[in-house]
Amino acid sequence: SIGVQPRVCETGLWMDHFASTPVAADIDTTLFMNVCDLASPSSVNACYIVAPTEYLLHFPQDYRGAIRACENHLLSSNDNDNDKELVACTSGVGMEAMIEHIGDFESLQTVCLYA
Repeated sequence: SIGVQPRVCETGLWMDHFASTPVAADIDTTLFMNVCDLASPSSVNACYIVAPTEYLLHFPQDYRGAIRACENHLLSSNDNDNDKELVACTSGVGMEAMIEHIGDFESLQTVCLYA
């Protein structure tokens, strides 16, 4: 459907944004998702789905920390209606875990159980 195409493009743009950030040891993990707060209403979920990519670039395989970063950012906001964004962000963590452990179901299962 033609309506899906803009969302797919937006997800790609957000992926490029988060994946191209320079890796630094002193990243402030409370700030990287702030850009999603500025996203247009139609692309905010796409932003949150790929936002964990930046966290995981700085802290490889720290899935629990990435989920905590999602929760801390979204639960501390003034918007009490951000369940969709929280689901998108934590789903993004799962997506990254799947990509990193493709072909290794046992490791992926362990990540999902303990993250």
